[in-house]
Amino acid sequence: MSAALRAAVVGAAALGVAACAQPQAAQGPMRLVSADVDRVELAADGRAVIVAPPPGDCLASDRVHVVGGAAVTLMTACDASPGDAVQTVTIAAEPLFGARDATLELAALEAHLRGPQGRRGLGLSGDAPTRVVASRRDGATLYLVIEDAATPEALLCRAFTEVNGRLAMVSASAVAGEGERALLRRAEAMVGALKAVNAVAERFGPEPAPRPLRV
Repeated sequence: MSAALRAAVVGAAALGVAACAQPQAAQGPMRLVSADVDRVELAADGRAVIVAPPPGDCLASDRVHVVGGAAVTLMTACDASPGDAVQTVTIAAEPLFGARDATLELAALEAHLRGPQGRRGLGLSGDAPTRVVASRRDGATLYLVIEDAATPEALLCRAFTEVNGRLAMVSASAVAGEGERALLRRAEAMVGALKAVNAVAERFGPEPAPRPLRV
């Protein structure tokens, strides 16, 4: 696992933690193309990436944060009340695997995230110590269930995968009374929706060049 990839993963996790902060001006290789409650379209360094929620969830289309080489989209239950759990999908302009073997890369990523440096960037509070409660690999996706020392009563699931050649990280916080298995199922539904909506974009490959206007 390269240093550049480790930096991209840490940066994605940090953005996911700071997703409720004040938005910053878009810059760098990531661009917001359009946003609605059921679909956010991004141009990630020449690749089209779409964020869509699973059934029952809605995107906060007015709160898509693009910072440098990554974009964070907030997601909640469509009937959510103030204070309910907020989920995020973070897309980076970097690939997770690229031309490398996905199985080997996920193994290296999990080893890094279970180590002292990797664990400190996984929690909700930024650099507080965390504990990996459970992990699972499903094809080209790594799921980690995390306990944050700052909020040990609230579990967090982070899932790492690649869509259309770009690193994607899904984050889901447990709601009151939600256990590890239910939290994992919710994260799986988010990853499933993300992969399904990008299946078409992956077939078409890089973002096409803009067409010239006819006069």
